Amino acid sequence: MMDFRITLFWMVLHIAGTNGLTTPIPDCTPTERRCNDMTCLATEKFCDFREDCPDASDEFNCPKTCNFENGLCYWIQDTTDDFDWSLRVGGQEPDGFDGPREDHTLDSFTGHYIYVDGIISPGRNSRARVISPTFALCGRTCKISLWYHIFGLEFGDLELILRTGGSERKLFMIGDDIDNRNDWIFEDFAVDACATDFQIIISAQNTQSNPSDGGFAIDDVRFADCAPSEPEFICGPMESQCSSGQCIPLSRECDFQKDCCDSSDEGVSTCTSRGYSMCDFESDLCPTIWIQVTLDDDFDWTRGQGATGSDRPSTDHTTLASNGYYLYTETSSSTLPRDKAQLASFTLRDVLVVDGCLLRFFYHMRSELVGTLNVYTMTEINGPMTLIWGTEGRQNYWTRQEIELSSLVDFMVIIEGVMSLTVEGGIAIDDVSFTSACRKTSTPLPVITTPAPGTTIPSHCRRNQFSCYDGVSCTGSDNVCDFTADCPDASDEKTCPSSCDFETDSCFFAETIVDNFDWHRASGSDTKATPNAAPREDHTLGTDQGKYMYIAAYGAITESQIAEITGPIFYSADTNCKIRFFYYMAGTLPGELSLFLDDQVTKDEVLLWQKRLSQGERWQQAVVGIGRRQEAFKLRFSKSRSEQYQGMIAIDDLDFFDCELPLPEIACPPSKLLCDNDACIPSTDACDLADDCGDRSDELEFFCDATGFKRCDFETDLCGWVESTTDELDWTRWSGTTEDINSGPSRDHTYGTSLGHFLFLDGRFSHTFKARAQLLSPNFQAAPDGSCKIRFFYHMYGEDVDYLNVYANRYAGTTTFSNPVWFRFTEQGNYWQRAEITLATSFNFQVVIEATIGDGLNGDIAIDDVSFTPGCIVYTGQLPNSPADDVTTTVAQPTTSDTTGRCSIQQVYCAPENTCISRRHVCDFRKDCSDESDEAGCVTDCDFETGLCGWQLVEPRSREGQGSDVNRGLPTFEWVRGQPNSQEGGESRPDTDHSTGTANEWYMFVDSSPGTIFDTTELNTPTIKQSGGNCQMKFYYHMFGTDLDVLTVYTEANGYRRTLWYRVGGTNENKWKKEQVYIGGVSNFKVIIQARRGASFVGDMTIDDVTFIDCEPPLFDGTPCTENQFRCSNSYCIDAARVCDYGNDCLDYSDELHCEGYPARCDFSLDTCGWFQDDEDDFDWTLRGGNSINPGTGPLHDHTSLNYANGYYIYTEALSPRQPGDRARIHSPTMSRKSTEDCKFRFWYNMKGKEIGSLEVIQVTSYRIPEEVNLIDLITGEQGDYWQLREVPIPNRGKDFDIVVKGVIGDGAQSEIALDDFSFSGSCIGGGVMVDSPFNNSTRQYCTDGRLKCAITNQCYDELSRCDFVVDCADRSDEICGNSCDFEMDTCGWKDSYKESLDWMRGSGDQTENLNTGPTTDHTLQTDLGYYLYVDTSRSSDIIGDAQEKAHLQSLAYQHSGGACTLSLWYHMEGNTIGSLGVFIRTDRKVTQLFAVADNQGSAWQFTGDLLIGRQDNFAIVIEAVRGSVVSGNIAIDDVTLENCRDDDFTRSCSDAEFTCSNGQCIALTRVCDFGFDCTDGGDEENCERQPADCRFDDYPFATSCGWRQLDSDNFDWSQGESTPTTSTGPSTDHSARGSFLYIEASGRRQGDLARVATPIFPASSNVCLMRFWYHMEGSNVGTLQVYTKSSSSDGHMTLMWTATGNQGSSWNYGSLFVSNNNNFSVVFQAIVDTSTNADIAIDDVSFMEGCGNPEAGPPIDVGGSCGYDEVLCPADKICIPKTWLCDGVVDCPTDVYDERQDGFVCSINSTNPDEENFEPNVGNSIGLIVGLTVLILVIAIGLITVAVYFVKFRQPKKDLDSPVVSTGLDNPNYGGRPSTGLPGDGQNDTPSEIQYTPEGVGFSNLKEETA
Repeated sequence: MMDFRITLFWMVLHIAGTNGLTTPIPDCTPTERRCNDMTCLATEKFCDFREDCPDASDEFNCPKTCNFENGLCYWIQDTTDDFDWSLRVGGQEPDGFDGPREDHTLDSFTGHYIYVDGIISPGRNSRARVISPTFALCGRTCKISLWYHIFGLEFGDLELILRTGGSERKLFMIGDDIDNRNDWIFEDFAVDACATDFQIIISAQNTQSNPSDGGFAIDDVRFADCAPSEPEFICGPMESQCSSGQCIPLSRECDFQKDCCDSSDEGVSTCTSRGYSMCDFESDLCPTIWIQVTLDDDFDWTRGQGATGSDRPSTDHTTLASNGYYLYTETSSSTLPRDKAQLASFTLRDVLVVDGCLLRFFYHMRSELVGTLNVYTMTEINGPMTLIWGTEGRQNYWTRQEIELSSLVDFMVIIEGVMSLTVEGGIAIDDVSFTSACRKTSTPLPVITTPAPGTTIPSHCRRNQFSCYDGVSCTGSDNVCDFTADCPDASDEKTCPSSCDFETDSCFFAETIVDNFDWHRASGSDTKATPNAAPREDHTLGTDQGKYMYIAAYGAITESQIAEITGPIFYSADTNCKIRFFYYMAGTLPGELSLFLDDQVTKDEVLLWQKRLSQGERWQQAVVGIGRRQEAFKLRFSKSRSEQYQGMIAIDDLDFFDCELPLPEIACPPSKLLCDNDACIPSTDACDLADDCGDRSDELEFFCDATGFKRCDFETDLCGWVESTTDELDWTRWSGTTEDINSGPSRDHTYGTSLGHFLFLDGRFSHTFKARAQLLSPNFQAAPDGSCKIRFFYHMYGEDVDYLNVYANRYAGTTTFSNPVWFRFTEQGNYWQRAEITLATSFNFQVVIEATIGDGLNGDIAIDDVSFTPGCIVYTGQLPNSPADDVTTTVAQPTTSDTTGRCSIQQVYCAPENTCISRRHVCDFRKDCSDESDEAGCVTDCDFETGLCGWQLVEPRSREGQGSDVNRGLPTFEWVRGQPNSQEGGESRPDTDHSTGTANEWYMFVDSSPGTIFDTTELNTPTIKQSGGNCQMKFYYHMFGTDLDVLTVYTEANGYRRTLWYRVGGTNENKWKKEQVYIGGVSNFKVIIQARRGASFVGDMTIDDVTFIDCEPPLFDGTPCTENQFRCSNSYCIDAARVCDYGNDCLDYSDELHCEGYPARCDFSLDTCGWFQDDEDDFDWTLRGGNSINPGTGPLHDHTSLNYANGYYIYTEALSPRQPGDRARIHSPTMSRKSTEDCKFRFWYNMKGKEIGSLEVIQVTSYRIPEEVNLIDLITGEQGDYWQLREVPIPNRGKDFDIVVKGVIGDGAQSEIALDDFSFSGSCIGGGVMVDSPFNNSTRQYCTDGRLKCAITNQCYDELSRCDFVVDCADRSDEICGNSCDFEMDTCGWKDSYKESLDWMRGSGDQTENLNTGPTTDHTLQTDLGYYLYVDTSRSSDIIGDAQEKAHLQSLAYQHSGGACTLSLWYHMEGNTIGSLGVFIRTDRKVTQLFAVADNQGSAWQFTGDLLIGRQDNFAIVIEAVRGSVVSGNIAIDDVTLENCRDDDFTRSCSDAEFTCSNGQCIALTRVCDFGFDCTDGGDEENCERQPADCRFDDYPFATSCGWRQLDSDNFDWSQGESTPTTSTGPSTDHSARGSFLYIEASGRRQGDLARVATPIFPASSNVCLMRFWYHMEGSNVGTLQVYTKSSSSDGHMTLMWTATGNQGSSWNYGSLFVSNNNNFSVVFQAIVDTSTNADIAIDDVSFMEGCGNPEAGPPIDVGGSCGYDEVLCPADKICIPKTWLCDGVVDCPTDVYDERQDGFVCSINSTNPDEENFEPNVGNSIGLIVGLTVLILVIAIGLITVAVYFVKFRQPKKDLDSPVVSTGLDNPNYGGRPSTGLPGDGQNDTPSEIQYTPEGVGFSNLKEETA
């Protein structure tokens, strides 16, 4: 087109000339060219990046930019290359093309770019080059930039080349092995300053032997800042002038780089005369400027030229030629990792920054694993060096660096090159110069020690030390890569990260052999062209953009091909070290994937883990033990290629944990042992054959033997242990991997190698189920003091692992043991674990270690390193015979008869012991009598081989309630004990029993041939007196046939049956299935297994191997509880760690009574208790009561109450629209970093369903840093149909943290995960703050005195002050109730109703989807940027209108208003079929209409005028929008205003729970006599009768005056004083400003030190004793203050009541709480030190109410701040509403719908309000249409009801299995497909009835009041 315009221009000139209109145009000179406008211009001015022609035509043929939209922009294809770049034409895509679909310029499929790929390439090493136009000249700052895109898996290399003067030089090269793929990437490069007549070449080379779909794309090439600068008349003060007149920065002068195009800035004579010190290393090192450091560095810089190796630059910088010289770090065989070379400058005089002293140099760093280049200054010989600059990482080109130098004294500059840990890669420097302001001095630097001979300029780290990257710190070389960060910047662990998600790099994992079967780092997006080779999503992010490592197979198959990726070297690991990773193995034949540990010293190769065949198309977790490693080791993932390989294998999210060795400490507490390396370990870990210290000083053989430890590592023999001769199997002594890689260990525990030995039970061979292998110890003396302990390590890995039991056997010759002192059941993990058991027996004993065979082949159990403590003393005598075997003893038959007459009617007699025991011990799973007579006739574990084991047959019942056919002599539907070989034709029983897998043994079955539909038969236990709190029953069942009904397990107590488990219908799977049900702690109950017959005889039910697990109740034998136990109210002792975990471990719930002090507890009975739903996940956890609506998955009831109607839990709803992989996350309140190391998160879970996904527990210490989001627990797959407790240890990472629980949907609808009863252990401390958390970190919605807390400020207010038009909070949060609002920022507390089918939404501009029916601007600002609220009727579910489709906007309930209170608003109603708008006031008895308008009101905003509200009490405002007949009208409101609503005359009388001050002020009775002076006249503190434990701490010593005492179980004591000695922390006066207080002085203390002080003892009570106190916690490092109650019983257990942590401000704070305990107790104040500075904590003025000293006489306490009489509190909204508003069909508590909760607590199930009336409008509805639709709906409804009746009556169980009510508390606003409104309170939940806010009549002329 431009060529045509030029031709036309010449034609015009020619025509004009022939007509005599112009004179001829003169010719240009030979050195000129003609512009298109015919002017002449010097030739060198063309293509110089400056537009000199008036029409800019001098730059037309050499454009500065090219986006390829109109071709190649004068770039040309190289005719000498092998193939051409292709131009991708917009909108077209060649066959097989895998390049980007969108270009970069337009980000559109229609855009253009150029590309190369393997399809158009002719083969390996072929090149395609495209060349730019020739540019005449560029300036000194010229850059070229482009966007490139790498696609596919592999292609080759991309290069950018500068061609000038006939030579070519590479500016940039990139391979296709980089991380960033399938995205446009920006890159820019500097062109040589002042380059002349140059071109840029873009070159791509194919390096693949086989055709590839990979390639490169290029777009948007641009030259920037390339125009030469113009000459200046004068330059600035910080500039230098070139001879040609241009100005350059003064800092660029004499730096070996041409910045003046005439080179005048680099003239040698000029630079020398101006005082520059310069060295280009062309002849030497410039010894007058630089010298090698020879004393304390490790090697020297080397002067060299060209590239003779892989780690050196190809040219120097000075000449850019291969024969130019530079300095570099030479790698050699003698060079070690972290070795350093140093170069020292001459001594420089002191200089300031303003002086302009600069160091300039060029550096080059080649290879991926290059080390570090540092620059230091040093002011003293042998003194410290100061790091002023440093860099690391690949820089494969010369880069200029400029550093400002300053020092107040003389100094030297040190340039240091540090080798990497791999001794690979080289560092080079060239052209080093100092500016003239850097002045040399002849005065040497001072020497702080006597220098050694030679040059004495030492490095700051010794050769055997590692130089941290901060340039200052040093640590020992043996500290590198040991899982502990010893450098302040953690650089000693940088090359061996302990976790890796592959998102940014491969974390130093590398392929060992590149052979076309290799590991690659990629994402799902990268591998989309090969969908069967790699996962679509990674595990970390769960997206196709997340990275992972996977195996890619190319080319021909050979036997030697192996995909092997090896990780970095680690130099040590703790004995508990493990690695967690996720793997993906799917496909037809993926083969096997193995993980090896390679010892770098012994070269031992240990197979740690292996998986074979497909594991399903999902990420799976593996946890593998590494154990103690004293030598360097690597991990290696390996997979050999086979001819049949067809699969995808990938790994992601590697995480080492528990690998750190213990750190040195200043001193060890008494309970710990001091190691030789100054670490502290528990004293109980000494001499247990595990190197816990890390230097083996805890395992010194002479010490362990001398002190009486008895140890066995099985390396040579069994050390005195013997095999039992009465068991069925033997233990096997073994080394290396057991025969089955899917079970058993691969190395011993002692040495962690394949050469060490251990004992194991081999589960591979066909053995009888439950067959035993028993190992017997020598005999030991009784040790009732608990000094005897056994320690050992066990390994239980495999899906068929059964039991490992430990017994303390008291009788000789015993063959069967009961009551193990310790046991583990099922798989425990693929790593060695430690067990420690206290053998506190009153009799001589023998230890028996017993393992039993499971029901499959993968059931290996191993033990190693068994040791006894010195308290275990060998007994040389013989153990007595058991009473049943002793021929000299008269053996009484098992009986409960008392032949002595000593036992009462409530006791039974144990004959062998000649003692009486309580009847409650009969049938409680514990054998209290040695002859087991107390358990005779009770139910026991049963395989039905010899009988029913105590199970009882119950006479069958028919569905008509008649007697069974057995009474009539007919066959019956009943349980029968039978054998598989006895079945007849047509039966559906299994062909073998489960126990033995043979046809000759026994099971229980029900034959469906007899009987009729719904007949039942039951198998019952005798009455069980008591079960343990975690009691479970495991059994195997077989249900095969088409017409089975239901198999159910119940418990029955007091005539009430509770369903534990059921299965409905038969199955086409003819196999045994395992089930485990949770029973829990129950008294006087039976277990019932019921079978119910189906519609026909086709289908039988069978059960076998019924066992009870962990059902023994706690033992109370009079022995005092230990310090690690909790004493229950019934005197049982339980593990203290189980307190407040929502488990009834005490069996009387006394361990769950006083848990208020535990943070973040939640039973989900009301809401999520401060846990936060994640807004960025796919869906939310749903609150539900009862069973799931999704059959085949979900629990029957919650865990808390085990109740269908009243209990709630949260779960992941898996029905549509959920998809596999969808995630729901819920976040805890932020916890404090001050939580101790034994902090645990506990929760109960139920994961039932054959398609279950996964459950993850994540610890987050920062939401912005991926490395601080750590998975700490994971559960995958179906876990059983019962509630299970999970305890997750939380690593202490030294930071505040959130716990995130993530549920992932599985592969189908039967994948729901249910959770309940969240809790943290008492060692966890709440109150943390995470700055970058997206959630509200505040967990204190209430103040410590029970009043409400303001949102931001530290103020408190009563519920009765909420929403009363009086601002009590400075942040106004007490009045965000639905008040005056312009909607610009939010909705000001106005809430959208949960009930209605339409929603109010906040929007701006034209938000409506109906054209011309909504506002285009708001009313406030009158712009499209302003906000308003609107109802979009087009979002309705029906096109035709419905009078029931409404949107309600409501305020919270206001307390009261003044007589002049008014409301006004602006509204917009436009549309042909608009509905109506109404404003209403709702009180406890009536609804009053204030305003109504209907129909089209035009396109302008309209005003309601002032609507009088007047004086009201307990009222809410409701704004109602009603949709018209069709969806073509929208309603909007804006600028709602409430005026004159404050009621200054309002007064109320004080309630019975309040104290009346003399001025009429009401305060809570709990605030009286608390030293607080809440009445303005101080009357609340007059005439106070002080309680005995009250203490003001004014009298010295306080222990005498108050009866308090300092405890000894701490590290230091509280102090008493009038002020603290440390500034910036602690109070300056006591609370009353005239006395003393208690405080802790943190100075000199260690982190974690405790101080405890206790009150006098109070009698046991619960929620009666109210304590008030004042506390002060100010300072940047304040620790934690906690309140406990300490039991006065022997165990002295302390129960957490209250916690505060961190800075609480500079004033005294008020605390108030009930202190409770099951036993007599004292109150303990515990302070924990965080750091030793600014960390003081103080308490003062502690007071107790009367109920503390006399619980029976104390008056009932009503905690202040509650609502008034006949009112209830909305928990989430913090407002009081009338009780008459409950369950009336209208939601008045918008946030949690509390007032309408149909849960049996607030509202009865399906309740309605019989008194309410509905007010229907009469606004243009089509009656005929409504009638027609109604008839249609009725027909459909009748059909649905008919189907439902059929299923309920004929396909479902009886009333016992009624579906529970579905809760609606936590559904996502978008879950049901409705759009999010942006309003708080937007929801999807319906309530059963409503009050309709609609005016009566047409036209709304009369506003009338209606009574509801």
